[in-house]
Amino acid sequence: SSDVCSSDLFIVRVKGLIVSGCSPLHLRNESKYHEMAISSKNDDDLIDYLVGMGGTQKEVAANKNIMKLVLPALRADYAAVETYHYLPQDPLPFKIFALTGDQDDRIELDVMPHWKDFTSDNFEIKWYPGGHFYLKSIYCEVILWLINFQKELAALEILHLKMILIPALILKQMPLDLRQREMKD
Repeated sequence: SSDVCSSDLFIVRVKGLIVSGCSPLHLRNESKYHEMAISSKNDDDLIDYLVGMGGTQKEVAANKNIMKLVLPALRADYAAVETYHYLPQDPLPFKIFALTGDQDDRIELDVMPHWKDFTSDNFEIKWYPGGHFYLKSIYCEVILWLINFQKELAALEILHLKMILIPALILKQMPLDLRQREMKD
């Protein structure tokens, strides 16, 4: 099941996964991430690394207040990547969309189509011009794609609400002994 969270009142179902700028977990070069040890860099070296990647403007990096806010999250993100070890799992029961820059030198581009190995549902890959930070130049196009994706999910969710949530709410209104009988039948 693709349930993420459920209670007597609601069920949240994952309808899709969007991955961007990362190799499929089962094919990524784990030793590369361990060796880089980006998360253990001191603040100045980490900032230099971020600016060197091209994703952080020098003016932003020079602002100590901003960096004081974002460095802990970035460091934790790198630590998660550096310490992650893939363990095989069953395919996910929802769509996977992979977005990537066609010139990204931070990932192994030839393995991107293998994200399909992680789903028993549909898979789609979108190649955009650019490197690791391809989104910077085409963010409007990607946002429009996300809006259309959300509309597709909303249409599915409306159908889901009619079939699942409304009967669940009706069931919740039943006396407990009647609900137990309904569940047995």
